[in-house]
Amino acid sequence: MSVARVASGHITGQTFTAANGVVDNTIDIGTCDFLIVSVSWGQNNGHTMAAAPTWDQGGTNQAMTEFGARTIAGTALSKHSFYRASPTNGNLVLRLDPSAGTGDTTEVVIDWESFSGVDVGGTAFDGYNTSTATDGSAPFTSNLTITSATDDMVWVSHATRASGGDPSAVAPTNYTERHETLDGPLAVSSGDAAGAASVATTATFTSAGFSLLMNAHGVNIKAASSGPATGFVLTPESGT
Repeated sequence: MSVARVASGHITGQTFTAANGVVDNTIDIGTCDFLIVSVSWGQNNGHTMAAAPTWDQGGTNQAMTEFGARTIAGTALSKHSFYRASPTNGNLVLRLDPSAGTGDTTEVVIDWESFSGVDVGGTAFDGYNTSTATDGSAPFTSNLTITSATDDMVWVSHATRASGGDPSAVAPTNYTERHETLDGPLAVSSGDAAGAASVATTATFTSAGFSLLMNAHGVNIKAASSGPATGFVLTPESGT
C-alpha cells in the first residue's frame, strides 16, 4: 500500500486578539487517516500557540499533537506543525488556540493536508525535520531534506518573511506545490513529494532587495503494510 494525498488547503486573514480568543475554521479533509496542520506566524508581536489545535471542535473534539518543538527564525517568524492520526473524516471545524499577544492582528498562514494509506496502527511518521535561516538579501532559497522510502510520502512547508517587503512568488523544487500563500510580507509554500531514499526540497523566494527569514518543516509519512497474500486455492491432482 502507498500513501496518497487526499485534500489540502490554506487559511489566511485570521485575527487573534490579546484576549486569547480561539478561532474556528471549517475545512473538508475528505476520507483520510492522517491530517497535518501547520501554522506560520509573522510579526514580532508575541503570538504563539497556547495549546494544540482541536480537530472536529464541537463534535469528537480530537486534540492534535505537535511534531516537535517549534522553530524560530530571527524574532519575527515562527512555525508550529501538528498531526492527527485517524481523524474524524469530513467537513469539520479546526480550532486554533493562540496565546495572548501584544497586538490584535498578526500575519499568519495556516496550511493543511490530509493523506490515506498511512501506517496509523504502527509508526505513522518518521524523519521529522526543521530548518531555519536568515539572509541579507533575496532571491533566497529555503532548503529542507527528508529521509523517506518508496511508497511513503513527504510533506513540506517552507515559510519566509521579508523585512520591509513582499516575498512575492515562490519557485519550489522536488515537491508538488499545493498552496502558495501570502499574508503581507509572510509567504508559505506547502506541498508533498513521492517517497524516495532522500527528498531534498527547496523553495526560492523571488523578491529582490529584502532581508529574509526562513523557517521550514517537513516529515516522512509512512505507508501501511500491504500485509500477507489473501488466501490460496487448492487444485486436485490429475486423475483424482
